[in-house]
Amino acid sequence: MSLERMRDWVFELPDQIRIGLERAEARGWPASIREAIPGGSAAVFVGGMGGSAVSARLSRALLIDALSGPVEIGSDPHLPGWVEADSSVGLISYSGETWEVLALWEQLRERGALPWVVSCGGELAERARSAGAPYVLVPQGYAPRAAFGWLLSSVALALAASDGTDAWRGVASELATAADALAAERELWRADEVGRPGRDPNTLAAALAGRRVLVLVSRESDLALAYRWKNQFEENAKQVTQVVAFPEAAHNEIEGWARLGGGEVVYLETPPRTSEPDRVARGRDAALEAVLAVAGAAGLGVHRVPAAEGARITGFLSQVFLADFVSIRMAELRGIDPEPVDVLGSIKDAVRRHLDPGA
Repeated sequence: MSLERMRDWVFELPDQIRIGLERAEARGWPASIREAIPGGSAAVFVGGMGGSAVSARLSRALLIDALSGPVEIGSDPHLPGWVEADSSVGLISYSGETWEVLALWEQLRERGALPWVVSCGGELAERARSAGAPYVLVPQGYAPRAAFGWLLSSVALALAASDGTDAWRGVASELATAADALAAERELWRADEVGRPGRDPNTLAAALAGRRVLVLVSRESDLALAYRWKNQFEENAKQVTQVVAFPEAAHNEIEGWARLGGGEVVYLETPPRTSEPDRVARGRDAALEAVLAVAGAAGLGVHRVPAAEGARITGFLSQVFLADFVSIRMAELRGIDPEPVDVLGSIKDAVRRHLDPGA
């Protein structure tokens, strides 16, 4: 059954990260990026769509305080004007056939830029191989959203290496530590035992299945995490979900929340960022408590979800892991097969017929 397959894929996340790191090292990744693309700019552009782009957005969020320059993630087939021949660029497409990403490849080559590539094969991998671009092949056969660990382990290292230093080695070590922490929590869930306080997937799934859900994070830089919850709820549980981050949550969205008349607010706690000014932290915390109080008074369920203890990467990925499993349990409770994405497939087919009518 595809429900069981999706659950198995979710439980693979710690193994995907660990084995992905081992494969990257064996492939000479990400050192091969600097060997093939010496120099480069401080700014990095990464192009990708859907579940593939999620790996880049979450990698950027994980490393936000360690990156030496800005990282722009583009999910659009039109290349930004600032990207030039010597720009640092990556392209991610799990299938290797995403037309938007292939369009970005063509524009990059026209400008003389050579991107690094992460894919399981397809046309994108073939183009990278032919052009001499650095690339990593991840395992085939997964739904793209279920290949997150494979993609993350390569993309995070590539971003960490973007400054030309060996800082990526420390990131690899932290990712391995995070994988161990996820594996420990996985044993609780596999045994169907009650999860750690605030992190029990069965309790959360029962509260959220079939309900209007708003996922809240306390920093705009952590918004990629909220989007992972949104994407998993929408693709696996087929349930529309909204996301919001501070400080915007306390500036306009709360006016709508106070009048929703029902729904559930999921507040995802995340490890603190480095060098956060005390005044900023105190202001955010005060606004957060006020917003959650308003939500509760308006009749919304409020769920505070703590991250696993440990470094930022461990805490962040623990929230990703929880989202994935909760979404599968929600689908099960609603009697929905989480794997098929028929609507998405029909749209891709329509685009394919239009772009290549003779195929």
